[in-house]
Amino acid sequence: EKAVTATDLENTARLDYDNNVVVDKEEDKAKVRTYEANLKKLDSGLFNSGVVKNSLQGAKFVVAKATGTESSSITKYLKVSEGKYVWVEDKAQATEFETNENGMINVKGLNNGHYFFVETKAPEGYNMNTNPYSHFEINNANVKDATQIEVSNDRRTDMPITGTEATVLVLAGLAGLTVITVVVKRRRDEKEEA
Repeated sequence: EKAVTATDLENTARLDYDNNVVVDKEEDKAKVRTYEANLKKLDSGLFNSGVVKNSLQGAKFVVAKATGTESSSITKYLKVSEGKYVWVEDKAQATEFETNENGMINVKGLNNGHYFFVETKAPEGYNMNTNPYSHFEINNANVKDATQIEVSNDRRTDMPITGTEATVLVLAGLAGLTVITVVVKRRRDEKEEA
């Protein structure tokens, strides 16, 4: 969360070894740069049309490291342990990141390479994606144009229509009734004139 991204950080490695005569000490320094990726979780819009999309809270994802753009190239999963990143082979050991009230997940401290956000749980009332893998690549990105992935879910069909969708249905119904009333009135007026 507090990781500094797109900035050169000095990484020092020190090796002490004893060859039964003299203790040798070697130190090596290198510049390391990490980056961040953002995921925005949205619904599929009004009546799953892609229009008027809303942010979704409560979706869960794991981050996977890969060697390429296909999900079959996933090699490891990110586990956050005591504030440190550890890459594990078992997806069940990976840390699940949950979308906040704005539908966002932010992961900092990633190196250049191929990654996937893998959806593990859809928000309540929504279906899991048929393809839960969202590929992204970090290639010397900077913070201003941090990688952002948008992922959407369809509302479950067994859920009641609420909010914007209900408003649209009511307005469409009222507009339909208005049109019918105008047409009937015109026909009645035309008959009276004839």
